[in-house]
Order: sequence, then structure tokens, then C-alpha cells
Amino acid sequence: MTLPSPRWADVQCVFHDINTRMLCEAASGVYFDKVGAPRTARPTPEAIARLGRLGFSTDDSTENFSFDVAIPKTPDYPAIADLLLTALPKQRRPRAIG
Repeated sequence: MTLPSPRWADVQCVFHDINTRMLCEAASGVYFDKVGAPRTARPTPEAIARLGRLGFSTDDSTENFSFDVAIPKTPDYPAIADLLLTALPKQRRPRAIG
């Protein structure tokens, strides 16, 4: 599997609070450039809207897009994987090689 560019456009989730909550974060591009430098990376308005529909925050002025959610005792891992893949920009979604 390969992940094409843009290199900075990633999504991740982590379980926390003794595995009762999940924090997910999607790159906004705010950390791509050096502090104080003009911003060179930003998702498209369509990508930001998609993240909002998935439950992510849509303010990218100071941090990445994120959401924090309670999870059941037995997480629905396929649904979490689907969330991660749907949150990725289309050009960054994994595809088979070979």
C-alpha cells in the first residue's frame, strides 16, 4: 500500500482515559511551516466540510482538526478504520500497489 501526496495530510486516532474515549486528529497544515512563516499548506474547503460532517472541528487557525468521543467497551474497529479513510483527502487515501 502506498500513500500519495500531500505528505502533510494525515489522520490519526488514539484511545485514552483507560480506553473509554478516542481522540482523532486530522492535519490542518498549521504545523507544516515554521512558526511565524506564511502558511503554505491548507486543505481544500471541500475537505474541511467533509471533516466537519464526520464530527471534526473545522477551525484550523491554531491547531489540527480534532474530535474526542466516548467509545463502547468493545470498539467498532471497522467503523474506526472507515472514519480514518474517509477523513483522508482523496488523493492521500491508500491504494494497492503491484
